[in-house]
This record gives sequence, structure tokens and C-alpha cells, in this order.
Amino acid sequence: MEKRQFLKFNLITSAVALLQGSLGASAFAQSPVKIMVIGHAAHRSALVNEKRSDVVAEWVAKSKTKVEWLTLGVPEIHDRIFKEASLDSGAFDVAFLANRYISPKVATLFEPLDDLLSKFPVENMDDFPKGMLDTFTFNGKLYGIPFRQATSGLLFNKALLAERGLSGPPKTVNEFIEYAKKLTFTRPDGSKVYGLVTDGPGISQMIDLSRMYDGDLISLDMKLKVAEPGMIKGLTLLKEFYNSGVFPREFVKFQTENVISFMQQGRAAMAITPISRFTQLNNPDSSRFPGQIVAAALPVSDELKAKYGFAPVKSEFWVLAIPKNAKNKATSWDFIRYASTPDASLKAGLNGNGPVRRSTLTDKKYRDSIPYAEAEAAALRFARPPLPGWENSSKVEDIFRDEVESMLITASKTPQETVTNIAKLVAPLLPK
Repeated sequence: MEKRQFLKFNLITSAVALLQGSLGASAFAQSPVKIMVIGHAAHRSALVNEKRSDVVAEWVAKSKTKVEWLTLGVPEIHDRIFKEASLDSGAFDVAFLANRYISPKVATLFEPLDDLLSKFPVENMDDFPKGMLDTFTFNGKLYGIPFRQATSGLLFNKALLAERGLSGPPKTVNEFIEYAKKLTFTRPDGSKVYGLVTDGPGISQMIDLSRMYDGDLISLDMKLKVAEPGMIKGLTLLKEFYNSGVFPREFVKFQTENVISFMQQGRAAMAITPISRFTQLNNPDSSRFPGQIVAAALPVSDELKAKYGFAPVKSEFWVLAIPKNAKNKATSWDFIRYASTPDASLKAGLNGNGPVRRSTLTDKKYRDSIPYAEAEAAALRFARPPLPGWENSSKVEDIFRDEVESMLITASKTPQETVTNIAKLVAPLLPK
């Protein structure tokens, strides 16, 4: 189901009720038989891992409460939870929510957490990035506790680089462009290699090309930036790569699965994609190049190096939230608190989660165990979301993708014409 289909839920304007009665210690002692958690398979694997650290099993042993999961695709998670949360009584006690789906009206479907934080604090809240907390704060109330980040990086196949006489990641934007072109070639066995792939031409997928020039569609303070030089430079590079064959022709319909397949099979030499996909791309059970795919931070243009060490790439994140109509809110909060501790954050990180706590990212055990930890920390230092969250963000994403797809397949359509059209269509959708 496409993300635009859940927009109808943004019309819900019911006020959020405070928890009924006091949530004292006795409430936590009287746990229900089970709680229901909705999220992505990646969330479950980060918290449920019998071979490494099983955070959920630890909490179950402590709370005597069974945890049941419903795992879905990203749009489907939000469609389902918004439907359930709008009912008088819902099926879920804990929900994982992504930053791009939140807005002031959507937040009214969930429990404000300030009273719970006051009575039963989450350990070391200052460890979470302020920007993540601010994204889920409306009218002074916090609605989610950060759990997972997915931050873009440059993943490259060092075996294919070696075939073309290259080594190490590109250190400048010009070098990155040269790499992408030189890595577009045909191997001796006749197989075609593309220099670069991304998850598609949408704003959330291609924003990193523009971020090398500090470009944005809309800034986090809701200013329209699409017609400014940074975005135009990114789109110009995108069209150049597409026209010259650096990107495959089917790129206009690319999704995550295509990037993973192209990189695992050696059909692409580099990818701009979440750094945490490092493990999947090097999986010996599915990759032709296990151990050969390396992660690095994306370079930034020379004129911006004094401001940024690396490109301020896309970082999206997930929080743990409690639906307003959850039946077991005290136990929901106990689960969230446990899953949000520094110890649980480290264990989930070692299980493959993208940590949100600064202490996890700098922990020696994490840095010694995760090959991409240094690149992840470098990218996160300057990263920001691709779009702010508000009621019309899905419409804006659709407009951007449609116009960029048109630019790529229409030879005469220029980046300047594209951003002019996008600005004209998006301006009326910004908050008044």
C-alpha cells in the first residue's frame, strides 16, 4: 500500500487523553499475559536474537509478560497502526513509528510520554540526539523514544574498484563522479557493471546527491529550498548519471530490493544507501562478493568542507510509541524503557540495529565489532532527515518523484525546469 493512502488518517483530530489513574509501581507488577508489538522485521531481529543478545527474552523473564509481534513493510506498518489507533480499542500496545510519517495530527493517536518519563524515567535521555526528540515533540509533549536510525553512506565493492585500478573510497565530490563513470564498464565475462545505484529517484532516495552540495527540497524549518543551487546541482548530476549509463535504465522504478540485488551480484560497483545494509550486502549466503563491500561517508563539495566534514546525508529514524487506545499502557512503557536502556541499545546494535544513543556509537565493543562503525559515526555527525514531517509530506514526495521521473525520461526536460515545476506545486502545500 502506498504511503499516500494513509493520509486520510491525518484528518483525525481527537484530543489525546492522559493515562487514567496513577501508574504507580503496582501497575507494573500487575502485568498482562501478553503485549502486542507492531514494527518491521529489522526491529524484531534487533531485539530478538537467540544467537547473540535477546533483549526481549530478558524483559519477558523480568516482567513475566509474553511479547507477540506483527511485522510488516514500512508503509503497511503505518497504515495498520493508524487504522488501529483511530478505533476505540486497538490491538497493539507498542508501535514502531518512522519520522517521515509523524505530524501534529498523527501524534494525537498516541500517548504523550512526559508524565510517564517523570514517574518512570528512561535512563540517560540526554544520550539521544536532540533533533530526534524534537521531531516527535508537539505542543511541548514528547510522543516517541528513539530506537533505530538508518543513515546513508557510500557502499562500494573494492574488488570491482581494483579491476578498474581504483582503491579506497572517493575523498572529494569530483573524485566520486570520476569513480562512478570509471566503474561503469563491461567485465571480461560480458557482465555489465553500473557505477552507482540508489534506492530510486524519490526525494528520500536521491537527496544524498544534492546533500553533497547542501541541497534540500524543504528545510526542517519548513522553508522551500528546492529551486536553490544545491538541489539543482544534485538533479543535474542525477540526470547526467542516468543519461551516460552510470545508472541502469530501469533506475526510475528502483526500490531497496534492486539496490541489494545489484550490489550483491556485482551488477553495481557503488551504492548510496543506509550504511547498516553493509551486513546484508556482505552476506555469504546471498552475495557473490562477501567481505568485499566496504562502507564510507559520502564526500561533500570543496566549498562546504569548512562547514561539514562529510555530506550531510539523509538519516531517518524510528521511535517506540504507545497507541492512545492501548490496553496495557503501563506494561507498554515498561517494555519501551527496557528496550531503550544503554545496555539494550548496545545489544541491539551488535544485532545489526542502527544505534541512536551516542554512547553506543562510541562504545569500544560496538566499534570493535561493527566494521562500518567509523563510517556510520562520521555520517551521523552531519546527517538530517530528507523532509520534515507534516500532513502534506506524502503529497510532496509524490510530486517530487513524478517530476524527477519525468526529467529522467524526457530528454528535453532540464533540472531547472524540474525544480520550477516542483516549487510551483509544493508551495501551496506548506503550512500557512
